[in-house]
Amino acid sequence: AATAGADEHARRGRELAEARAAVSALLLDLTVDEPTLRARLARDRHWREEARQRVADADKAVVEALTRETERARAAAAHAVTDAPAEDRAAVEAALPAAEATQRAADDAWTTARAVLLEDDARRERSAGLLPAIDAQRVVSEQWKVISKLIGSASGNVFRQFAQGLTLNLLLVDANVQLAALNPRYQLQRVPNVEMELQVVDLHMAEQVRPLTSLSGGETFLVSLALALGLASLAATRTRVESIFIDEGFGTLDAETLDVALSTLEGLRAEGRTVGVISHVGGLAERLGAWVSVRKVGPGRSRVEIHTG
Repeated sequence: AATAGADEHARRGRELAEARAAVSALLLDLTVDEPTLRARLARDRHWREEARQRVADADKAVVEALTRETERARAAAAHAVTDAPAEDRAAVEAALPAAEATQRAADDAWTTARAVLLEDDARRERSAGLLPAIDAQRVVSEQWKVISKLIGSASGNVFRQFAQGLTLNLLLVDANVQLAALNPRYQLQRVPNVEMELQVVDLHMAEQVRPLTSLSGGETFLVSLALALGLASLAATRTRVESIFIDEGFGTLDAETLDVALSTLEGLRAEGRTVGVISHVGGLAERLGAWVSVRKVGPGRSRVEIHTG
C-alpha cells in the first residue's frame, strides 16, 4: 500500500510539473511572466478610469493645439489681406517651433496611452482562461501536499502508523462494548498525540483519565480480556475466530468479578466457539465443563488427565 501511494504521489507530481510547464509556455507566448500578468489583471476600474482620463487629456491637448493652429492660420490670412500683422514675422517664427513641439508631445501622449489600453485589453482577453487553470491545479497540489504530510514517507512508517491508528480506533469500539459488560467503571481511549498508547477513563471518578499502570491486577486482567474479545470481534468481520485461549489472570479477580468473566466466556462458548483457559484457580475447572489436568507422579514424570464434567 505504501508503494502504491508513493507511485500515485509521483504520478501526481509529474502531472503538476506538466501543467506548470504548459502554463509557462503559454505565458512565454504572451511575452509576460505570471507576476506581471497578475499585477495587470489586479488593476481595478479606478486605474482604467485614470488611464482613460489621461487619453482624454491628450485628446484635449491635441484639440487645443489644432485650435491654436487654426487661429494662427486665420491671423496669417488676415495679415495677408490687411497687411497689418499683430506681430512681426520674427516673433511668429520664434513661437512656431514651440507650438509644433507641444502638438507633437500631445500626439505622442495620446498614442502611447491608447496603445497601453489596447495592449491591456488584448492580453486580458488572451489570458482570461489561465488563472482558473492555475488555481485549479494549485488546489490539487495542496491536497497532495496534505496527504503526503499525513501518510507519505519513503519507508512507509507514517502510512503504517496511520492505518494502525484506524484499526486501533475500531478495536477500542468493540473492546469498550466488552468492557462495559465486564467492568462498567472503565472505558478505554487513545492517549492524545501519542501513537498506539491507551489510557482509561474512570467513570466512577468524574471521568478522570488514568494510565493503564494505575489499574489493579484484576482490573488489568479484565481490560486485557476486553481487548482480546474486541480483537476477536474485529477479526470476525472477515474470518470467524473459533478458538480463544486465556493464560492465567483469574487469580487476581474477586468472586463476583470472576463470575462476570466466566459468564462472558460461557456466552462465547454458547455461540459455538472454543474457549481454553490455563489457570491454577481452584474450582475454576468445574465451571468450564471439560478440562485437562497435569499431575506430577514422580521425578521428571507427569500425567495428563482429561475430565468431561
